[in-house]
Amino acid sequence: MGRPRLHGAIRRAVALLLAWAALVPLLPPARAAEPPAGPGPPERARLEEAWQRWRSLSPEERARIRSNFERWQHLSPEEREAFRERQEMLQRLGPMERERLRENLQRWQGLSEAERDAIRRSQRAWQALPPEERLRLREEWQGLRDLTPEERRRLRETFREMQRGTEPVPRRDPPSQAPPGRRRPGGR
Repeated sequence: MGRPRLHGAIRRAVALLLAWAALVPLLPPARAAEPPAGPGPPERARLEEAWQRWRSLSPEERARIRSNFERWQHLSPEEREAFRERQEMLQRLGPMERERLRENLQRWQGLSEAERDAIRRSQRAWQALPPEERLRLREEWQGLRDLTPEERRRLRETFREMQRGTEPVPRRDPPSQAPPGRRRPGGR
C-alpha cells in the first residue's frame, strides 16, 4: 500500500477510534444478560489493526494526528470539501510532481515569517498585473534563464554596481546578435 493511502487509512482509523471513544459514554448501560453491542468481527479486526498502528506511533506523531483531527472537527463543510478536492488533486499527480511539491513545501516551511510575507506580497503584485504585462515579464525571464553562466555573472556584477551607485563595468564584447539557438532577452 502506498504512503498516501496508508496515511489516509490511518487517519480514517484514528477518526473512527476517536468517534467510537466519544460515543461509548453516551450509550445506555449494558444489561447483565445482554452482551454489549459493538462492531462485528470484520470491523473489530480493522479497529484492532488501527489500534496497533496508533500504539506504534511516537508521542509526537500522535499529538500531530490529534491536533489535525481537532482542526478537522472545526472546519466548515466548505473547508472540508476544499480539503478533499486538494487531496484528490494530489492523488492524481505523478510521483515526480508530488516530490517537487514536497520539496517546495519544505523550502516554504524553512522561510522566516518575514520572507513568507514578502513572497505573498510579491504574488499579490504579480496577480494584479495585466495579463499582457505578465506575459512580457515571463518572456524576459525566459531570456534571462537562457543566458550562459558567464553572462549571468556579468549581469549580477552590473546590478551590484548599480545598487552601489557606481558606474557599471562596461561589457567587453557587446554581442551584435544572439548566439545560435538563443533568444535575446526581451526579444523574440
